[in-house]
Amino acid sequence: MKYSNTIYTVALSIVFFVPFAVAFVAPTLEPYPALLLPSGAGTIKTTEDQMDFTRTSIFGKRAVGDSWTRLSPSQFLSPIPPEFFPSLAQRYFALRPVAPVPYRTRVGVVIKVNPRKVDEKDIPRAKEWLRTRLKETGCEDSLLRISQEVVTIRRSDGAELGVRNEDDSIFELR
Repeated sequence: MKYSNTIYTVALSIVFFVPFAVAFVAPTLEPYPALLLPSGAGTIKTTEDQMDFTRTSIFGKRAVGDSWTRLSPSQFLSPIPPEFFPSLAQRYFALRPVAPVPYRTRVGVVIKVNPRKVDEKDIPRAKEWLRTRLKETGCEDSLLRISQEVVTIRRSDGAELGVRNEDDSIFELR
């Protein structure tokens, strides 16, 4: 076929136009999965040879000693996929407000998005599940720390230059 690449490009452009248009008008209404980029749904700040990105980390307090240790979200949250951890931490661990959040679209319409509230009867079960996971990793089962961190990386070689905490929340699970 003489113009097969052109036809594929036009077809692909049409398919990606719909999520792009929705994300352009109201980013909170973007269908998932639409386009997944290296920075996820956010942006990465770059300057010269450095880039900053945000990561959400989970820490447990060691049973022996008084130090915090970073836990692997994929192991700690299994069978929950680790890519869901940042939004779970923001929504259910008080890193983001739970009141209805108004978003102004680019066409001037205000949309209120209601985050799902946790049912009171589910809280003790969730705490028990978290305590069990902490015990399995060799940590105290009463404390859990969730941190929003900004990581600075050198773009040329990928070396981590620094980490600074943006938000740190410690939760008692008793």
